[in-house]
Amino acid sequence: MRWGLTVPLTGIPLRDHRSLISELFELGYTDLWSAEVAGADAFTPLVLASQWAPSARLGVAIVPAYTRGPGLMAMSVAAMAETAVAG
Repeated sequence: MRWGLTVPLTGIPLRDHRSLISELFELGYTDLWSAEVAGADAFTPLVLASQWAPSARLGVAIVPAYTRGPGLMAMSVAAMAETAVAG
């Protein structure tokens, strides 16, 4: 069974998520999802999570692709892939 959570958590600054994400994985969570609805973009929380919880499975739930050109979308994904820790 896999347990997941959507980040960032409302009301908690993104920089303060490190200890929370580490604790989630100690509690048995396995997946983190991000959505772009308010506040941070969908990619930055996952880039940070890839460093704070390298074994996490990461996914993007909502990204308004129609507001980004293909080049910008490719740049975002390439930057995220470059910073992610290889499993």
